[in-house]
Amino acid sequence: MMIHSIKPKLQSIARDNYSSLSFPTKKNSDCWYTPPNIIQLVAKVLGGIDLDPCADDGKNVPAKTHYTAMDNGLIREWGGRVFMNPPYSCPGVWMSKLLLELETGRVKSAIALVSAATDTNWLSPVLSVQPVCFWKGRIKFLDESYQPKNSARQSHLLIYWGENPHYFQEIFESYGVVKLPLAKAFRGLLGDVDNIPSNHPSNQISPSKKRLLQKGSGSIYWRIQTNNGKDYPQAYYQWKECGRKRSKYIPKTKLAAIQQALSQKRPVIEILALLGIAKTTDSLLQDTQSIPSHTTRDNRRRKGLGSGSIYRRIITKNGKGYRQAYYHYEIWSSGKRLMKKSRYIPKELLSQVEDLDAQKVPVKEILEVLGVRGIKKI
Repeated sequence: MMIHSIKPKLQSIARDNYSSLSFPTKKNSDCWYTPPNIIQLVAKVLGGIDLDPCADDGKNVPAKTHYTAMDNGLIREWGGRVFMNPPYSCPGVWMSKLLLELETGRVKSAIALVSAATDTNWLSPVLSVQPVCFWKGRIKFLDESYQPKNSARQSHLLIYWGENPHYFQEIFESYGVVKLPLAKAFRGLLGDVDNIPSNHPSNQISPSKKRLLQKGSGSIYWRIQTNNGKDYPQAYYQWKECGRKRSKYIPKTKLAAIQQALSQKRPVIEILALLGIAKTTDSLLQDTQSIPSHTTRDNRRRKGLGSGSIYRRIITKNGKGYRQAYYHYEIWSSGKRLMKKSRYIPKELLSQVEDLDAQKVPVKEILEVLGVRGIKKI
């Protein structure tokens, strides 16, 4: 979840603001209730709403739990899938509360509807690390009688926290401009640091602590596998071979040994041997030796191979939420997008698709595995 990418400065602001919170009071200026069309979009992205921490007395939002002004959601624990339309008089303290609840892990996913006050300390740090939809036009909120008011006096945006940013984009892009964080912010969760600039603080270490170029490059990253509705983290080792990324599942019995070898900056070929993979040094270094000195390495698909990524949706069945994997893909030709779709990934194909996606093979090859027909004709 992207809360881990928020800068320590923002976390400090959140704690400082939250520590000074007082009991909330209801003001007339705060009675701007969310219109039903936005609630429907939010519920679709989140797969349902578990909590409305800023609920009106009539509980307009169809959530399982509501905290009204009398309940004081600021001093209560939150959890599950949250939709928040905070009071206009104090949005900053509510944002601080939401960030802290995300940090604890109690809140699994969330969407906040707030004014586009991009110059504020409570909003501006979030915009650089979270998916955001800048709503097109002025929203007509509801009054205390649940009738549409005049259009709001300022612009608004919706911020998303969760594991399905592309689904958020798919649902909301018809209603405004959707901005996703930089790709490296998402790859950071998987331990992919190949494209972090050389002057980034994480790279400011002495050469003696780095693995020598002649010994290859590799790292551990984690995937979340869902089994019987429960999530289980699994470790994988990722390395480069012949210019492509490869990955291998790390059994629990070997994880400690692999982690120790990584900490000692052992050659990649030795780590692969621990995993039962026999490789030659030449194949591991082919990608670095064949690249001219003036060319930067790129782990993206080459132009013309399409674009695609894996994301997960929350599917609710019999009152329980289940994560299902989907492959989002786009096909382009001559600068024009010919196709933009998503395809469900069966559990038995998930590992294969993840490996192919990590290797950056052409999108059409992944779609063939998923049984999508007609792509070759494009």
